[in-house]
Amino acid sequence: MKIAFTSCMSTTVFRDQPVWDQIRAQQPDQLVLTGDSIYIDADYGPVHPKQMSDNDFAQYVFGRYRDLLAQPQFKALVSQVPTSAIWDDHDFLWNEHYEERAIRRKVYRGLIRASRAMFNAYCRALDAK
Repeated sequence: MKIAFTSCMSTTVFRDQPVWDQIRAQQPDQLVLTGDSIYIDADYGPVHPKQMSDNDFAQYVFGRYRDLLAQPQFKALVSQVPTSAIWDDHDFLWNEHYEERAIRRKVYRGLIRASRAMFNAYCRALDAK
């Protein structure tokens, strides 16, 4: 069995991602995305994600996953290869959110719920190919 592992693939920062074609050419049996599939805190615009309303944050995160799933090279790979994903800090909230103990702060509960829901929807989309 051939398993490909990768992480840190921001379509916000890198629109063209030829590495997916290179992985596909290797014909792996499984692809494991080990986190940082999206970068919630990269090129976010005038408002930091932690300052967004729950609804705005959900739409924002949805857009990041939508863009990744629509990225042509990534889409071609995950449509052919069973893919699993792990939720990491850039997918969860923002980099280094644990330093401010964001998971324990009530003010972020809505953002965390939205983030989890969007990640679960992303995993279902990967499963559906």
